[in-house]
Amino acid sequence: DENLTLKLDTSVVTTDIPKPIVALTTTAYVKMTYLIHNCNKELAWHGTVSKINNNYLIEDILVYPQTVTSTTVDSDDDKYPLWCMNLSDEVINKLRFQGHSHVNMGTSPSGRDTDNWKKFLNILKEDEFYIFCIGNKKGEYYWTIYDNAINVMFENKDITWIVVDEAGNNIVDWTKEQIDTHIVESKVSTFGNACTYYGITDKGREAIH
Repeated sequence: DENLTLKLDTSVVTTDIPKPIVALTTTAYVKMTYLIHNCNKELAWHGTVSKINNNYLIEDILVYPQTVTSTTVDSDDDKYPLWCMNLSDEVINKLRFQGHSHVNMGTSPSGRDTDNWKKFLNILKEDEFYIFCIGNKKGEYYWTIYDNAINVMFENKDITWIVVDEAGNNIVDWTKEQIDTHIVESKVSTFGNACTYYGITDKGREAIH
């Protein structure tokens, strides 16, 4: 939804251009993470993206036909065009993200990666952008943004990436707020108890009912 207003902090700058933020919806983040962790070969995916106030919202993840090995991934030249033809024009116009897994290796782009990126960049129009990401099973990610509209390339250190809920709130900020608001460390210590029960108190259960 391009009308979504992201609640993002853009106060950090590396040049005269504000440091961009790549925000992933929880759906996009979970899909991307599960793809990486459930495949022992390299694999790749596309994503639909909206640009909002010079930041980028990755809304959903789509896996396209491909052939993979432990160290390479290539789109299937026969099936990929057919896959694209089955997408709506709206989705095609938003396919501005390509990511892939390095499995257990580091996330720095290889020469093969950058050569592959050039193929996407060669078809970009003057006002378009494209985002690339490499992830691994350790939870490490390397981000790159090419934005022709402002004629800038942002690399990993120049990019902040976050996960947001449906209201556009940063999940990390939400987590901290919930812990600070609702979690109180017990000052009562129990010893000699083989099992400790963590649950809702009787009073809490009564409140729910």
